[in-house]
Amino acid sequence: MKKVVFGVLLLSMTAMADEIGRMDALAQEVQKLRADFASCKEKLASKDSQQTALESERNIESQLRLEQEKNEQLSRQLQKYAQQLQKAQKELKELQKKNAVLQTRLEAKNEEIFVKEMQLQRARYKLKKRAQKKKTKPKKLPKNSKLACDTQKIIIEKKEKQVTLALDKQKHVVLKERIKTTITKPKTYRTNKETAIYDGKNGKKIANWEKGRSFTSYIESGEWIKITGYFVNRKWRKAKKELWIKKEDAMLR
Repeated sequence: MKKVVFGVLLLSMTAMADEIGRMDALAQEVQKLRADFASCKEKLASKDSQQTALESERNIESQLRLEQEKNEQLSRQLQKYAQQLQKAQKELKELQKKNAVLQTRLEAKNEEIFVKEMQLQRARYKLKKRAQKKKTKPKKLPKNSKLACDTQKIIIEKKEKQVTLALDKQKHVVLKERIKTTITKPKTYRTNKETAIYDGKNGKKIANWEKGRSFTSYIESGEWIKITGYFVNRKWRKAKKELWIKKEDAMLR
């Protein structure tokens, strides 16, 4: 009986030992599976991160391509605008040259007109003088008579004085001043100091010009120069009113 019980116990213990061994083996397999799962998870995570990085790189590359295309478009537009600007600048230079030529011609025409006006005024003055002399011509007296010559001289002098007094004083002065006025080739002057500008010869002071200011003239009268044009921001402008400056306050450029 004891032998039977011992045999049963021995068999049960052997069976339990086998079961424990199987359980250990299962536990080891479970741990191995867990380790494999963790490794697979890490690999998947690394693949996901790599894929995300690749996608972000692709997005950056596409954005760069778009920016490059925009930059190329802007560069083409800038080149187009630069060409248009060069063309406009060239046209502007040509127009400025033409304008300078036209201004020179206009000044020359103005000078010719002024000269012709002066010549016409002188011719009128001479004709008026001749007409006055014809009107005031005295009656002829017998020749070889000293008294007749003296009388004729006195009559002529009286008539000349009467005619001179009859003329309008202001017009006579203007005419006299014009006769004294000399016309020269157009010249460019500049002020040699801060100086006064007048509305006529010995006229009223109307402005002050700084030293070094440039102007043009082709009319001189005694100690005076008439300003026919001046420069504003390097552009010539014709004088629209009487402007005179003393010769001592200006010098040729």
